[in-house]
Amino acid sequence: MASNTALTFGVEVEFIVTINKDHESDKETYEAMADIFLRNLANPLPCACIQRKWSKYRGAAIRYPDGKPLDKKDWKDHYCFFIDSSVGVNHKQRADLEAEGKVAIGLEVSTRALDFDKQGCPELKDALTAIRDGGQPANLDIANELKPSPHRTAALHVHVGLKSGLDLDTAKRAAVLAWLLEPHLFSLCDHERGMSSHAPIRKESVLAKTVFEITESDSADDSSKENSVTDTTESDRLDSILKRFPALEKE
Repeated sequence: MASNTALTFGVEVEFIVTINKDHESDKETYEAMADIFLRNLANPLPCACIQRKWSKYRGAAIRYPDGKPLDKKDWKDHYCFFIDSSVGVNHKQRADLEAEGKVAIGLEVSTRALDFDKQGCPELKDALTAIRDGGQPANLDIANELKPSPHRTAALHVHVGLKSGLDLDTAKRAAVLAWLLEPHLFSLCDHERGMSSHAPIRKESVLAKTVFEITESDSADDSSKENSVTDTTESDRLDSILKRFPALEKE
């Protein structure tokens, strides 16, 4: 990839907020967080809330605060707030909060697509600061304050793309890089974060589950074959797999 390639990126941030148990409402919670986000910004940014979101592009989105429906193709142009049911406290933490009349709610915000330049990077910093600072919701029945907190079940995802679009050769290179770096990246996060239905990619991806006749390097000892193989072997293996996808080549 050429060094002057124009890159885009986006970030998904998961966190927890604590609200009053007697006023538990998903919709009011993420709308209140969106309202606080906009109030904390010096310059307004396009914002939306997604109802019943359960996959990347499934759910009903509305612009905030005007409430107008938002087409799915326009989600990428807004800061989207929604409930994330995968983020939550454990049984003991839940019991402690309930004793105080409170409950923890998992939320996620996805940034709009940003250019990797002098505009996009400062905007991301301002947006994350506006989220992190939290504040008092307009409706105090929800909580006296909504203060985002990190949690072991919460994650941060960074998506990187090309402004001109992704070609097959670059996609292959990215797949190889992800395959090689995955063990090192997983060592930095909680074990449960790598146990979703699509990760780790060395075990759960389409590439990993496709059966091919590939001979591993004879230089790898038995221990390496059982647990992991050398980066060179993995790179050769994935490269061989990628070459066997005629459908991708035709695209």
